[in-house]
Amino acid sequence: MNRRHPFSYASRVFADSDLVNTCPTVSCCMAPLASSLVRLAWRPAARDRRCRWPADDGLWAKPGPVTSEALACAVAPAWSSGASSINYGIKTGLNKAFIVGNETKEALIREDPRAAELLKPIVKGRDVHAYRVDWAGLWLIDTHNGYGDTARVDVDSFPGIRRHLDGFMPDLERRQDQGDTPYNLRSCAYYEKFRQPKLMWRDMSEGPRFAYSTREIFCNDKAFVLARDQVGQDEEELLQYLVGVLNSAVIGWYGRNITTTTGAGLPQWKKFSVETLPVPTASPEAAARVSAAAMGAVQTCDAGALARLQECLDCEVATAYGLGESELALLKAT
Repeated sequence: MNRRHPFSYASRVFADSDLVNTCPTVSCCMAPLASSLVRLAWRPAARDRRCRWPADDGLWAKPGPVTSEALACAVAPAWSSGASSINYGIKTGLNKAFIVGNETKEALIREDPRAAELLKPIVKGRDVHAYRVDWAGLWLIDTHNGYGDTARVDVDSFPGIRRHLDGFMPDLERRQDQGDTPYNLRSCAYYEKFRQPKLMWRDMSEGPRFAYSTREIFCNDKAFVLARDQVGQDEEELLQYLVGVLNSAVIGWYGRNITTTTGAGLPQWKKFSVETLPVPTASPEAAARVSAAAMGAVQTCDAGALARLQECLDCEVATAYGLGESELALLKAT
């Protein structure tokens, strides 16, 4: 009798901007560690018990009836119905000029109240954590080079901003990452993605650090951003499901085995690695539970509550992959 591969019905997150149904051969990617897991997963005795959620203690919001077709077929083939993209954060070419703290931000606004139009919240890679970003009070001077139907910023219309940037000449002129003038940021085709619901994650971390945000916030080039080309409730539900899956113990184990590492051995969660992560197809009820628990993790600041929510997520996601309690324990131990 043929047994289902533990990662069957999984899909790559992205391929050419769309999710493509595929079944990665885990043992080829991560032998011999993965092949030992596969052998364990195929043992009937080990697969008799599925992961079970801990007792409900009111930590996570119970999902209502699932009506979203996108969530009902999460994640494949729903992700292939519209384009998604992974991109770097903003590259200024001179962070000390374009990224400022609250004190400088307030001084610029006192000098010229219109400067507030160009000051946007931004986080660095180190500020991005699992489920949420911890904004450190940094601001991007958003002298963009134009996008869509929006013309580039003319700094002459913002004298306070120009005087601030003039203080960084000639370094401002020497940088490679610049727009039409030394005062403008380089062109960014995905600028509007930072205003949409999105996932962000740091490029280097021991485990998965995928955050979910619906606010307008930028990140620097030490982090990545993932957003849908369309905006709507279905798209948000898919991102909520995805942030739960990507922060799970299964993806943590998988990612540590396929990512490149720094000289110090720290995993690098680059685009070419993240876009190959397998995402399981879940039942509507299971997908709703993952999304609800993930949003609970986004909102809580209590370490104990977060740990219990993570346990729930790990269990549900492992079951979606076809893994039981023994396999999940093995993953967490390696």
